[in-house]
Order: sequence, then C-alpha cells, then structure tokens
Amino acid sequence: MAGDAKGHASENYLDDWRYEKDGVRHSPTDSPNAILRGRAQATIKSALIVKEKVLSGANRAVSIASATPQSSDFDFSEDGDEGEEDTRYPSFDDVEHLDPDAILLYQFEASNGGGSDVWPDMRDPKKLPAKYVPLVALAPPTDYANRLQELQDVCNQESSSTILAKPASSGSPPQCPVRSGRGWPAQKMPAELYDLIIGYLPRDEIKAMRLACKEFEKHVSHALFSTVVVPFNTEIYGMLEVDSEPAAPIKRDVKGKGKARASDFGTVWKNANCDDIYTGHGIDVYRGFGPHIQRYGMSFEVDEEILARPPKKTTMELHDTYWGHFPWPYQNYRRFDHVANLESAADETPKMKQAFSYLKKVKELALSIDSGLGWLNGPDLSMRSRILKGPSTVFGSSHAIADRQMRAKRGLWKMLEDLHNGMAGACNLRHAKLRHVDFKFTIAEFQALAEEQTANGLMSHDDINFVNDNLIRDAHSHNEPDSFLGDTESPLQPGRRGALYTIEDMFEGHLLKRHALVPNDLTKLQREWLLETEWAQRAFLSSYMVAIIDNPKTFENVHTINFSRISSRYLHSLCRDDFWSALPNLHTVIIKVIADWRTVEKDPAGFVHTPMEFPSEALRPFYKLLQNFLAPMENIKTLQIGWASGGEYAEGVHARNRHLLPAPVLPSGFMADGHPSRERLEETVIAFPHVEHLTLANCWIPPLAFTTLVMKHESACLNKLTLDSVSLSPLERANAGQNANNQGVAPPPPLNAQPVGPGVLPAIQNQNQNNNNIGAQQPWQLPAPPPIANPLAPTLTWRGPHRSGSWPYVLDIISPGKNLGDYPYTTSNADNARIAASTLTEIELISCGYARIQSRNFDNSSLDSPAPHVLDPHFQKRREALASCVMTVSDTYLGEIVQYMPQHEIRAASTVWNVWHGWQDVAKADEATFDGLLPGGTGRISGVIKRSDRDELEMP
Repeated sequence: MAGDAKGHASENYLDDWRYEKDGVRHSPTDSPNAILRGRAQATIKSALIVKEKVLSGANRAVSIASATPQSSDFDFSEDGDEGEEDTRYPSFDDVEHLDPDAILLYQFEASNGGGSDVWPDMRDPKKLPAKYVPLVALAPPTDYANRLQELQDVCNQESSSTILAKPASSGSPPQCPVRSGRGWPAQKMPAELYDLIIGYLPRDEIKAMRLACKEFEKHVSHALFSTVVVPFNTEIYGMLEVDSEPAAPIKRDVKGKGKARASDFGTVWKNANCDDIYTGHGIDVYRGFGPHIQRYGMSFEVDEEILARPPKKTTMELHDTYWGHFPWPYQNYRRFDHVANLESAADETPKMKQAFSYLKKVKELALSIDSGLGWLNGPDLSMRSRILKGPSTVFGSSHAIADRQMRAKRGLWKMLEDLHNGMAGACNLRHAKLRHVDFKFTIAEFQALAEEQTANGLMSHDDINFVNDNLIRDAHSHNEPDSFLGDTESPLQPGRRGALYTIEDMFEGHLLKRHALVPNDLTKLQREWLLETEWAQRAFLSSYMVAIIDNPKTFENVHTINFSRISSRYLHSLCRDDFWSALPNLHTVIIKVIADWRTVEKDPAGFVHTPMEFPSEALRPFYKLLQNFLAPMENIKTLQIGWASGGEYAEGVHARNRHLLPAPVLPSGFMADGHPSRERLEETVIAFPHVEHLTLANCWIPPLAFTTLVMKHESACLNKLTLDSVSLSPLERANAGQNANNQGVAPPPPLNAQPVGPGVLPAIQNQNQNNNNIGAQQPWQLPAPPPIANPLAPTLTWRGPHRSGSWPYVLDIISPGKNLGDYPYTTSNADNARIAASTLTEIELISCGYARIQSRNFDNSSLDSPAPHVLDPHFQKRREALASCVMTVSDTYLGEIVQYMPQHEIRAASTVWNVWHGWQDVAKADEATFDGLLPGGTGRISGVIKRSDRDELEMP
C-alpha cells in the first residue's frame, strides 16, 4: 500500500497517507475534507440556531437531531456519549431578560496521564484548563442557505484545512537530521546559541524545551533553574518525608503547636499528588538542581479564592456506647487538616535546613508571605481584573515574553473586546460581568465550530484558547446569580461543558451581601482558616530564618534579599541580629509590607475573632526594623522600602488610589500632637548613612519631612534617590496643633488654599493672614516663597512663584541638577552652594503626584481640581452597592491619590527638569478606567533629574 500511496497526486497525499497506513483503503467520502464539510455544515446551522435562541431569550429546548453530524470513521464523542440520541440545546433560565453580548462555549478535556505537566498539558485533572470557542452568528438565519453554500466553498478549498496541513515534501514523514540513532545531535551547537534562544522564550516554553531530549536538558537546565520560586504548601514542601517510619509512632499534636523533632532518618522526595515523576529521587532534587539556582524564593500566601471556599470542618465527634451512638463536640479545637499539615511541615526545621544546604550558588533570596489579614477585595473586582489576574510576583518578571497562561488570559480578554466592539448595542465592556451556564453539546460540534471560527479569522491555531477553571467558577452562576465566588462544588470534571457570556452588571446590593467572601463579615470557617494559617506562617518563617542562620557557609555569597510581600505582623520576626549577621555580603535589601487591617485571636472558649485595627499601626514595627537594624548596617548600599498594598496599583473601586500609608521613614504617630517641627523631624526621620541608593515606594510624605529626609543625607553616602509612586501631602493648617486636641468644626481654609484652574497659580503668600501673623512662620512649615508685588494676584506662568509644598517648589530645593533659578524671570528657593556640596547626584521620579489625607490637620482644599472627576453612574452605583461589603476604618493617616496637577506645575516640571506627565504604558494606564477613574498616571509626573543636566542648560 505504501507504494500505491506514492503514486497518487501530491494534493491527495495527506488523505492517502492517513487512510492507508492501516492497510485499509477508505472511500473518498470518508476523507478528512468530507468529514470537515459535514461537521462544519452541521455546526454552522447549530451556531446560528443557538445564537438566535439566546439573543431572542427563548426558554425552550431545541432539538437538533437533524443537525447532528453523521457517523464516520472518526469518533468525536466521549465515553458515555455513544448512541446518545437526545442531544439538546439547554433551557437558558432567565436569559430572556439578560440579553447577553458575547458567548463563549467551553469544555474540559480528559487529563493526559503522560503529559509534560507544562501548562496546559497537565497531569492533574484539577489543574486542567478548559478549551473555549466564541459562538458568533456569522449571518442572520434568513441567509442560512447562502451561508451554507459559502461554507461549503470554503471547505472545498485546500487552504481551509489548516489543521490538516501537508508535509513539506515527499512520501514519508520528515525526519530530524541525526548523526547516529535518533534525537538531537550531541555537542554540535555552541552553548551560546542555546542561551540566545532561551532569551526569547517564556519560562514554560523553556520547561517544554528542556523535556525534548537529554541534550536540551543539559544546556537549558541552568537557565530554567537559575531563578526558582517554591510555593510553600503540601504539594511542594510536603514531598520531603523520612525514608522509613520511626520504630515508635509519634503522637500527633492536634493543636499544631508542638516543637519540631530532629530525626536521624534520611529524606526522600515524595510527590503529594502521587505522581511518580520525583519518586525515588529524594533529596537529590535539591542536590541535583541546587547548583543551578542563583535566585531562590519562597512564597506562603492566603489566596482569596481559597479563603472564599474553605473546606468543611466537622464540629461533632461520633461516640460509641453500649446503648448506641451519639455526637459530641470535640474536646480540643478542631483543625483544618490541610493547614495542620502545612504547620507540621513548617515545624520540620531540620528538613528545611538540609534542603537549603544544597543551594551553594545562590546569590539572591526572596520571600513572599501574606497572612490574608490585610485588605480583601471580595466582590470589588472588575471583570478585567478577574480575567487577567495573575500570581503575585516575587522576583518580578525575569522574561520579557509572557508565559502561556498569561497569553491565554490576554487572548480571552482580546476575544471579549472584539466581540463587544463588533456587536451593535453591546454594553460597555467596563460595565459588563461574566456569567456561566452548563449545557450539553457534542465534541464534534465544538471542534467544527472552532474550525469555522478559524477559517473566518476569529481564531488562530497559534492562539492558546484556554480558560482556567477558577475563572469559570468565579463567574456568576447562571442558576445562582448572587454567588460569583460561591460555587462550592467539586473541581470541574473532565467532559464538563457550558458557556461563558457577558451581560451588563446591575449591581444589586442585597445580592452582594450573600457573596461567598464578604470582607467586613467573615464566616466562622474563614476566621478559623486565617487563624490557623497564621500559626503555620509563623512556624514557617521561624524555620526559614533558622535554616539561613544555620547555613552560614551556604549563604555567604548572598548579596540581595527581597521581602516582596510581607504582612506587617511578621516584621517583628525580622528584628534579629543573628539573621542579618548570617548574610555578611548582603548589600541590597528590598522590603514591601502589607499593612494588616485586622488581627486574629482565639478566646478561651475556642471562638475565633478578627477585630479591625488601624493599617497605620504597621508603621511601628516597620520603623523599628529600619531604625534599629538596617540603618546601622554598613554593608547595605541599596535599600528599597515601601508598601505592597493600597495606592494606584490596587484594584477595585474602593481600593484603587486609596489607603495610601505614610513613608516608613516616619515614626508611628508623628502627628499625634499636631505637626512636628523641623527640629523634631530632624531627630525622628530615619537617616541611612551608608546607603547609596534609596527607594521609597507607594507612600505619601509631608513636604517638610521630604526635604528634611533629603537634607539629612546630603553629607552621607546617598548618590541616588528613587521615588516610586510617592505622593506629597498638602500643607498643614496653621492651627493644626489646636485641631489635634479639638474635635470641633475646623475653621475655613486660608486664602492660599482656594482651588484654581489649570495654569493659574493660587495666592500663596503668608501676608494675607491676619496682622498678628504677618512675618511669622510656624516651625512646621516650609519657608515661605519670596513676596511679590501683589500677593493676591494669580499668575499664569510656570516661572513661579509656586505654591509652598508643591512639586516644583520642592524639586527646586532638592534638585541636584537644574532649578528654577537657572531660568530668567523665575522665583527660586534653591541654595546652589548646598547643592554643590551634596553627595546626591540623581533623583528618579516614577508616577509622583499628590495625595489627600484624612486627617483634618491637612488643608486638602489646596489640591482640589477646578473640574473634579465625576464617577460614571454605573460606577457610582457600584461603589454604593459595595459599601456595605468592604472593610472600613477611621484611620486619619490614610491618604487618597489626587488625579490632578495644575498645568503650570506640569509645565514647570517638564521645562526645568524634563519630566513628563502620565504613564507611557497605555494598557497599564487603562486599568484604572475599569474602576471608574481617570487613566492611570493622570496628575502624576515621571522622569530623571541628574546633576549633569546643569551642563546642558538651554534657555527656553
């Protein structure tokens, strides 16, 4: 038969090769093209019918027996589908009044037991994503006959069968050129070429490349394992177990508070999912790959999706007696098995110490530990945030190209955008929500529809058209519209099929209260989950630090430690001299803190409580860590400090641009007795005498405190100051000290605080105060700018004088490069002699602006926009509906970012210091609009100010 196959025409080669390889000649009507035509014809009819019924709101089953593809040599049904005659489209309950805008069919396929375990080819069925295809009516039902003819013409064309592409040449499948045997030729390609190729690949593609052959594994492993982040859970760290059981069984500590016991038994790596990929390797996994690891990170975080659906916990224990059985409450506090196992694993300090001992080449350490006691979004997330949500970064993205999962999420979002933009009358995608409904359709119909959409350009075979089961689970249930996170069913099973569709979100407040995760009203199980997780995290952090302390030789070359996300309640654990002394060559420290909004405690009766607390209390341990441990260390040259929650990168209408905390260089309660004087600030603002590069991130700071911080480092080692999303607070009121002790109504703002329009400078002179205060300067205020002829007359020029405490005013004082005095007809407060003697040579601004402060001590009216942004009615309704669900505290130290900066200030900053307004990443800036705000970067400036700029002065 092979000889006969070679004699056929080339265009029929693929059909003949596929159908004759089994030694059986099939009829032309059974060729793949014929089958494709039949399936496509049936599916286009099905798609048109379903689309028509969904959009018209029909609530009845539609029989499509006549549209079911005829039997063929290809079997596209799953187990149990054979012989099924009653294939029906579903009854869409309540869909008639929903008017969906976009519909995607999805199905979960069976797990591939021999898969590569590189997403989406997962072994574990619980991790399998779903394949999706858009359901689009390409023509109205009245034009069905013409559409079928067009479809048949397309199917007859050879180019339409892209999935049946022909081999490149002659009559046998192509073979890889090899020198001997099969596989990639050994030692034929320079190692540098492998490194160049890897530089263009995301991490999961590198993982797949490594599995290709031993030669690839040899050259790729060093790049794949150079950066490793291990999530601490039973699936990962639980792999380490003793070689054999001890002679005497050890009684389990039911409370999880027992001490770890050292063991003389060796360790063996065991996969918690019972996969045999690691079985038998033991500690050789660390021993084998440890030499490749240069950046090692660990994470232990509370996921909102898990917190919303904690596992059930039995509260009663069944007792047997001679007269029968009866339930009775447990004598001791009942633990979650999963969290108890985590704590038991965390208590195994010797195992972690042994595993760390093989990290001989590690240069950077990272840790992310989130207790879940900070801000919780709950239902306050846009559809875009739910779809594009990714894991928190530990080291940051080490690859320029997104991995498969992120590309799949972006592809799904782009698909929804295209569907909404291409449909007349569709709602604004910013106002839409995602829902799902399960119903049955055959695999043949699904595959044919995918081929049809590919032929029409809606999909590409290069696309990763997968959606994670978490997104389907999070979508509003069709049957339970109030349970977008409340679907507590078992993991989605292979073969499950249904549809995702978008509709306009009406945000009914009474339904939001029944959300599975209401941040301000946690359930009993959720509170207990947080409590037990905190126990496990404290044990983990203790073992982590002891493992580093006990391996001084292993970590002697570590130069960077990155606490990318750490809950403020664990900062006290970092206040250990022996921990920092165990890293003698450390020169870079990064600390981003998640402020706790609540604490968790268990009373003597066994009930768990989560009382609220002020987020600003996180300043206290943060300040202590910086002041007492990091500031005196002579070896630390680069220090990045800030907050990992709140600000302009938070998500949700109640979180974005809100909950901004003071810079951690300020002590807790620095405004308790009114605003501190310059003398007090010079004593309390932390100085880092040995740091050469200091970064403040995601915080607000008073202008006087900011200038004090810079001036304290002018004679130190500081060369570069980076301000990443730092906001200046408004000026303080003149009677702030009285207001601190007086809870009455605050007096009206002074004249210099009246709002002005773009390009208009407010009257800022102190001469307009009452006669008793003329010439007087409060000790906590910045020096007043020089007087002008008419202090009450506004100015329309960028040359100044500028408002005291504004960005041009502050930059003019601290700039190591140009200042306002270098331009004619300007007003400047710069001291050139002081600047010339300073060690500071560069200031980098990344999205810096202003922030309102809740405290009445600040005059927030000076930051008002003449045309304030008004929320869209949809977002206004959304904010009001969510108000009863979100966490609230009356913390006067919290700030809110102002999306406004006067035009004359922007022009002054751009003219003198060459900074720009807004964000250059348009897609990133657009994220804020999905929370009802102006694009990200509005009212924010970015740029770099260098001392060398003074040599390039150009007159305007």
